[in-house]
Amino acid sequence: MAIAAAMASVFGAPSAFHVSNRQQSTDTVYLGTWRRETLEQMGGFNEQVGANEDYELNYRIRQAGGVVILSPLIHSEYYGRQSLPDLVRQYFSYGLSKVRTLRHHPRSLRLRQLAAPALVLALVGGSILGIFSVLIMLATAAIALAYAAAICFSRGEPRGAWDRRSGDC
Repeated sequence: MAIAAAMASVFGAPSAFHVSNRQQSTDTVYLGTWRRETLEQMGGFNEQVGANEDYELNYRIRQAGGVVILSPLIHSEYYGRQSLPDLVRQYFSYGLSKVRTLRHHPRSLRLRQLAAPALVLALVGGSILGIFSVLIMLATAAIALAYAAAICFSRGEPRGAWDRRSGDC
């Protein structure tokens, strides 16, 4: 339940396809559909990038002048990983795939994609370096508290199929 609550947060997956309820253009959608002629024109999915192949394809479509449209009329249910080790493996795979995509398309990187790694790096690095400096320890605690406050006061409610069935987060 904790993993589902974290992933339902606007901080868990801060993309338009997770938080928008209106049709709009966006940088990517997961489980998208593409016209056959578009896929053929783009050369299909680049299977070398791994789990990030949908984002990579959508990036190429946008670079070629196409548009990726999010439609709130399309619904899907996502069942997330059930354990922390499984979630870690999933996101490690996503990270490796993002690196492979960046090798092909360095300009595809979005600032929001650096937020989670920067937070983890700051917290882990600050915790280690905090042993040697009270100032670093206090800064690390402030970062953790600011993040916790942002989660508590963020707009919206938890999203996803799991909260519609259970009615709670």
